[in-house]
Parts: sequence; C-alpha cells; structure tokens
Amino acid sequence: MAETIEYFYALVSPWTYLGHRRFVGITARHNAKINFKPVNIIEIFQSSGGLPLKQRHEFRRKYRMNDLIRWKRRLNSDIVLEPKFFPADDRLACKAVIASGLMGHEPEPLTFWYHQAIWVNEQNIADEAVVRAGLEACNLPADELMAKAQSQEAEDRFAANTKQALDHSMFGSPWYIVDSEGFWGQDRLDFVEEKLVGR
Repeated sequence: MAETIEYFYALVSPWTYLGHRRFVGITARHNAKINFKPVNIIEIFQSSGGLPLKQRHEFRRKYRMNDLIRWKRRLNSDIVLEPKFFPADDRLACKAVIASGLMGHEPEPLTFWYHQAIWVNEQNIADEAVVRAGLEACNLPADELMAKAQSQEAEDRFAANTKQALDHSMFGSPWYIVDSEGFWGQDRLDFVEEKLVGR
C-alpha cells in the first residue's frame, strides 16, 4: 500500500517553491501519494508565534536572504529573490488549488504554476485574473473552479487544512507529515526520503 504524505504549504513561501519539484520526485521514486493541503500561513504564524517577513528583526531578514541566495545557487534555481509582488495574499489561489482537488483534478500542476507565477514570473497572485490564468494554463474549467474557489466549501476546507496543520505543530512552510512525523522545510527533504525508505 502506497504511503500518503500530508503536504501543508503556502504558495507565497519561497522555500515551498524551492522544494516542490524535488519533493514530487521523491514521492514518485518511492511510490508515495501526496495529499495537497494549502494553508493560511498568516494564521499559522499568528498561532505559532511567527512573524510576517516585514515584522522580523533585520538580522533574521538578512539571514533569510543569504540563505535564499545559497539555495538558489545550490539548486541552480530560477527563483527571483525579491519578486515584484511579495508578499501577496495567496488565499484565493490556495482555494483554487483546493477547489481543483475537490472536483477531482490533480492539484500538482496548478500548485506549481502558482509557485512560478510568484517566484519566477513576478505576477500578483492576489489578482483574480492571475488565479484564473493559472486554471486556464493547466487546462482546467476556469469558470467552474473560480466559483468553487469562492464557495463556502472551499473556505471550510482551507480552514480545516490550517487547523490540521496546527494540530501537527506546523509553524513554517512547507511542512511534510510522514507516518505522523513532521518535517519542516525543503532542506529536510533528505529526512523525508529516509523516512520513506525505512517505512
């Protein structure tokens, strides 16, 4: 029976973008399934004692940028370190991903499209037109999914994802759960893979 990994994440997290395709590759190698669970990262921060980037101490902001530069180099990533529209409200886009799953579509392509919209193409993920463009680019029924993304069902699932993430002690994005064990950050993907190998 294939392992299912709970994947809690925020689209506006650069660390989630840096790790996303590597994570997907790891799960494919080990025949694991992914349960995509976008969360409200502001609520995660508020509940766990974290701060939005602009409210963090200068030392923390400087270290974050240095670390992003190191990982960009290490992964040969196309990430834009200071995109034009960051931070931006990713809630509608997160709910569009949720809506796609609720309607039986694979959430991964849309998740990755939104990541690239923010971190490569410097688009405003808070803009409804950008959210719709992602649906269209992934050949999804845009009108239907835009309506679903703004439904109470999608809002409730978004809230449930966030509560479940907090129940698993999530405080940063991405957060991976394998056999009830939590792993924070794309730099812990080696441990995620070790856990899958040893299951």
